[in-house]
Amino acid sequence: FLLASAMAATGRNKEALDLFAQIRPLDPALAVSTVTQRAALLESAGDKAAAETLLEEFVDSHPQIEGLDRVFDRLVRISSSKESPASTELKRWSDDSKPGLRRELALLQRARGELLLRRPEQAQRLLERLSDEIFCP
Repeated sequence: FLLASAMAATGRNKEALDLFAQIRPLDPALAVSTVTQRAALLESAGDKAAAETLLEEFVDSHPQIEGLDRVFDRLVRISSSKESPASTELKRWSDDSKPGLRRELALLQRARGELLLRRPEQAQRLLERLSDEIFCP
């Protein structure tokens, strides 16, 4: 991880991506750091679609992992347009029938997106859903 991070810091993005792809994380913190670093490198290389896909697949396969909020933050930064595939995934995750961290974070991120798009009424509805979910399970 440290070598890959050093490669990224010195602009050797291809080598960094290759090294990050080889990491098999032993704990949640390393898993989250690795996937967010990989996504950042893909985005800086101009491949936003690959970065989104990487993060979406990670969220799908780790819906309760500690640090998931960092993954969602990166995903929202990468996909700032309202019609991006990530918006579709956020909607799907926020409407998931199983309660949990992924659904809560998806609701929060959708509300943030609505505020960025200057739609406070939609944001308020999403935040009310989130509040009900957290305080009235």
